[in-house]
Amino acid sequence: SGNMARKALKLASWTGAALAASGFYLYSNKYLDPNDFGAVRVGRAVATTAVISYDYLTSLRSVPYGSEEYLQLRSKVHLRSARRLCELCCANRGTFIKVGQHLGALDYLLPEEYTSTLKVLHSQAPQ
Repeated sequence: SGNMARKALKLASWTGAALAASGFYLYSNKYLDPNDFGAVRVGRAVATTAVISYDYLTSLRSVPYGSEEYLQLRSKVHLRSARRLCELCCANRGTFIKVGQHLGALDYLLPEEYTSTLKVLHSQAPQ
């Protein structure tokens, strides 16, 4: 339904905004290393974001919003998405791990699936 697509899109754009905000936050605090933003890394980040958005759009389309099934399914998508983000941060290293660590600390903002998954990045602090 259009409603579901709107919700998923809102969530995807919200996630994008959260990532951009933390990127901007880190950038303004001089944490960002411009060398971390080569074409390959940026391409990987864009691809990961697209896959995550698509996953939300397609996975939750068929279940009634707010139902028990919806909540269980959403939790699984959160977890898959968090793992993808985690893999992205590990593959891209550097600044991305810092952004991941920053996101992992946002317990009050992000679903638990994200924060618990991204917490592993704290043990992989970039040297």
